[in-house]
Amino acid sequence: MANTFRAVTVSAVNNDGALTSRFNFPTNVNVDYDPQGLSVKVIRADPVLAQEVLEFPVHSQSECSQVAGQSYIFTIDNETLFFKFASDVDCQKFHLLVSKIKAGRSSSVFTVRTEDSSAMQYFQFYGYLSQQQNMMQDYVRTSTYQRAILSNINDFKNKVILDVGAGSGILSFFAAQAGARKVYAVEASNMA
Repeated sequence: MANTFRAVTVSAVNNDGALTSRFNFPTNVNVDYDPQGLSVKVIRADPVLAQEVLEFPVHSQSECSQVAGQSYIFTIDNETLFFKFASDVDCQKFHLLVSKIKAGRSSSVFTVRTEDSSAMQYFQFYGYLSQQQNMMQDYVRTSTYQRAILSNINDFKNKVILDVGAGSGILSFFAAQAGARKVYAVEASNMA
C-alpha cells in the first residue's frame, strides 16, 4: 500500500547550491514497496491531470539525507533533488520509511516474494470460517495431519508448542493429543 505525502515541493539543486523548482505545478509523493527497497514517485497533484512525472528507487546504497525538519535531499544519477514536505510530521514519516531501507530492516523473504494484494487475499481467504470448515471436512487432509503428529509423538510429548496461523485450532488439538505440555495457538485473522 502506497504512502502518500501531499504538497511536496520538488527542486533541483544547482552546482552552486541554489534551488530551482523542478516542476511548475503542485506535486504529491507516493512511496511504494519495491523488491530492492522503495519506489518514490512524484505525481502531479491535480486530480484531473494526476500523472507520474518522476520515479526513482531508494535502496540501501542510495545517496540521501534528511535536511532540517521538513526536507530531504537525494542524489540520483547526475541530479540532486531537494524535497520540501508540507510538515515536519510528513518528513519524519518519510524519513522512517527511508531509514528502514537504508538499514536493511524492511525486506523480509515474505515481502520480497509476495505482492501486497496477494498476501492480503491469502490471509483474508483463510480468515473465513467457511474455509476453515471446508478444510476440517477434508478427511484426507485432517487425518493426514493427525497421523503425522501422532506418529511423531516424541516431538510433541512434554513440549511447549506454538501454532502460528492456527485457524480453527485443529493442529493445536492434535498436538495436545500427542501429549504437549502447553499449546499456544496464535491466529490474527478475523476468524480469531
